[in-house]
Order: sequence, then C-alpha cells, then structure tokens
Amino acid sequence: MFDECRPFLQLIAPSGVSYVGEGELSRIAKICHNLFLGVVTQSLSEITVLAEKVGLPRHAFLDFINNSVMGSVYTRYKTPAFVNLDFKVTFTPALLRKDMDLGWMPAAATKCRCRSLP
Repeated sequence: MFDECRPFLQLIAPSGVSYVGEGELSRIAKICHNLFLGVVTQSLSEITVLAEKVGLPRHAFLDFINNSVMGSVYTRYKTPAFVNLDFKVTFTPALLRKDMDLGWMPAAATKCRCRSLP
C-alpha cells in the first residue's frame, strides 16, 4: 500500500516520505517526532536565554547554531521568532501537552528510561 501511495505523499511532502512499518508504528513515529519537537524547542529556548544572560546576543548565538552541525530546518525556522521575541502561538500548549502525554505512556509501558521525560 505504501508504495502505491508514495507518489501522492511526495506531492505534499516534497522533501521526502518515510516508511516506518506496519500497524501502529506510524503513529508511534509521529508521537516520538512531537516529543522530539517539544524537547528541542525547550532546549533551544533555554540555551538561547543562557547565551543572552552571559552577553551573547540572541541573533549571534542562533546564527552560530544554525551554521553549526546542530543547525536544522527547524532551528532556522524558529530563529526569527526567538530573535524578535515573537510569542505567537503556532502550536497550542494543550496540544503539545497531549502529544507529550502520548509519548510518555509508551515510555512508561516499555520502561524506557528517557531522561527528558518525567
């Protein structure tokens, strides 16, 4: 089925599509992706505040990150908002909490010791 759908998926996801397996594995991949998104956003915001507190301007620090191995499409996307302190909601806290809870459940069920999870 995936191979039949791939051309259509590529129309809406031109950077690529991935097959992660049968059954619930695609849902788990999405939940893990959203956990990663929450953890990366939290980390990026905290280290940006730290850099600024010790005198490194937000724009200079984020430029450094974006041009390093740690830079990503996501960090480059979020940089203008972080630099300009633009706190427009792009994903509600309630939805993020729902996704974080959905990720914590399989972590607890499998006794996965994820340090960034409660």
